[in-house]
Amino acid sequence: MKFFITSETDKAVGEKIGKAIVEIQKAVNLAIADKQYGEGITYWGYICIAMTSDTYNAGFFKERTFYSQKNKETDFRLKIDYDEVLKASEEKTLKLICGSILRSIDIAESKKIKDFDFNSFRNDLTHLFQQ
Repeated sequence: MKFFITSETDKAVGEKIGKAIVEIQKAVNLAIADKQYGEGITYWGYICIAMTSDTYNAGFFKERTFYSQKNKETDFRLKIDYDEVLKASEEKTLKLICGSILRSIDIAESKKIKDFDFNSFRNDLTHLFQQ
């Protein structure tokens, strides 16, 4: 399985989140490279969204969760708290993003995707994120 992460952010938090997602993507792909979670998902796409409340109130950057059974791909676009990121340390920013990624696993599991070991995937990422 391949894991891909990117972001849609306000300029004020873009650099901070950008550094974090590069680190997360590298670490996750390294951690799961030799793992087999099943054929139900072959690509995990995650987009971290951190925008001002004005942007959200204008109707932009809504959360989205999607699974393609045909392509075996997920696409999650999940918000993290902009104000928290703005004042967060690098470590806290990593924790906010990692928490949102773990939330994406819970969401995917609720979609009742067949042939995927959510518990192992969640445990592997939780262990990785705790390091």
